[in-house]
Amino acid sequence: MKVRSVLLSLLLLACLPLDAAALNNRALLIGISQYAELEGLKYADADVKTFSQVLTEFGGYDRSQVTLVLNTEATKERIRKEVERVVADSRRQPIDHFILMFAGHGMPSQIEAGRAGASGAVETNIFLAPSDASTARLVS
Repeated sequence: MKVRSVLLSLLLLACLPLDAAALNNRALLIGISQYAELEGLKYADADVKTFSQVLTEFGGYDRSQVTLVLNTEATKERIRKEVERVVADSRRQPIDHFILMFAGHGMPSQIEAGRAGASGAVETNIFLAPSDASTARLVS
């Protein structure tokens, strides 16, 4: 699994500009292996940590440009605040490249699935699950 993570990270690095240090880059990396109610995952947090290392050691990202949110820290509120911070920062100074990585569970919403949207495509209604995701409201 670790080899796969490194290979994927190197592939993603190939997409980055050569002089990344001169750019205003940001990365928000969220890895959740420990959930309050959902079954845990083995490598989600490790994959995010590995990608963070690849960005800072080989991708030209400064450590201050990479935000790691792991496991029980990755609550709905914390993730929302981190996204809002990136948006606010981009309004002050445009961000050249933004990477959002989420390694964790997804889960269905309470929205009725299978409806066609305005474009005629079927909506999926699956969302990323924060560490404090609750399945209690999914039961009818």
